Amino acid sequence: MLDERKASILKAVVNQFIATGQPVGSNHIASEPEIGVSPATVRAEMAVLEQEGYLTHPHTSAGRIPTDLGFRYFVDNLQQSWTVSEVEIDEAFKFLKSAHSALEKILKETSRLLAELTGLTAVVVGQIPDMATVKSVQLVELNKLLVLLILVLSSGDVENMEVSLTKEITDETLIAKAEQHIKLAILNKQIKDIKPINVNTGDREIDWLVKEVSEVFHNYLARRKEATRRVFIDGTFHVAQSFSPAETVEELLRLLEHHYLIVSFLQALVEKGKEVSIGKENGESPWSECAVILTSCALAGQSVGMLGILGPRRINYQEVIPTVKIVGKKLEEKVEEISGIKGS
Repeated sequence: MLDERKASILKAVVNQFIATGQPVGSNHIASEPEIGVSPATVRAEMAVLEQEGYLTHPHTSAGRIPTDLGFRYFVDNLQQSWTVSEVEIDEAFKFLKSAHSALEKILKETSRLLAELTGLTAVVVGQIPDMATVKSVQLVELNKLLVLLILVLSSGDVENMEVSLTKEITDETLIAKAEQHIKLAILNKQIKDIKPINVNTGDREIDWLVKEVSEVFHNYLARRKEATRRVFIDGTFHVAQSFSPAETVEELLRLLEHHYLIVSFLQALVEKGKEVSIGKENGESPWSECAVILTSCALAGQSVGMLGILGPRRINYQEVIPTVKIVGKKLEEKVEEISGIKGS
């Protein structure tokens, strides 16, 4: 932990750099009312902060700028209250309160709102519920090492899944017995509610065949879930305004065109428990030039998506962090409203 004087100086440097984007000199910091020491003392303290990795300076400038460590210390320790007008965000969300909008529209409009509120690039990822119901289940033996699982869905889709077996079927009644247990597990259930099939009948052969089918069926569920995921990105034009040089702008814009890359990147941060990720915490360039603020949205204990912003390291953390959290909370409330399910 930094002592009080160094912490105050670091806070002043970060705030000034966020406001101007320019290196900050000791004379300017010394003029701040809360600092209360001479420019010479500020220079000495800034030199220590630089040695300890919180500040750095461009090669031709006497002023300092925060490092990733400096921003991280600022976020974790130097802001006691994050302030933003929840009333303002409530007003902005009225466009969703007037009618029961489709979830896809809600996600899209939320990305637009978040970009407008923050002046940064906003990403909203959501899962559209798969409402199809399994109406028919059939297990067919093609040969001793291959069976076919056939599903008929309420949507009219017919899904055929080949299951390559690890050993031959020797009992002619095994297919029918396994089919019955699979039906019990998934028939007349919505795809979105089905869990991987898991049975324990006490018959090793039935349990083996059901497990073989279950693994293929589990992969099918994962593919359907991926297909119902929606990604909405708004405010990409802010990238050109917020980043330099041109190569970084081009790289970020190229990445933002590939939704699966963005989702993988954000999901990795969520899995690490990172709601605020700064600079090199994000990985290699161009991510290392960014700050990312994230929040997850859940309903009845289940994740329904995530949202966040992507901006330069010098974003206004004091406003952006609470804005993302409140918008995430409002999105959860709206999803709860249209789904009729109470969140946990």
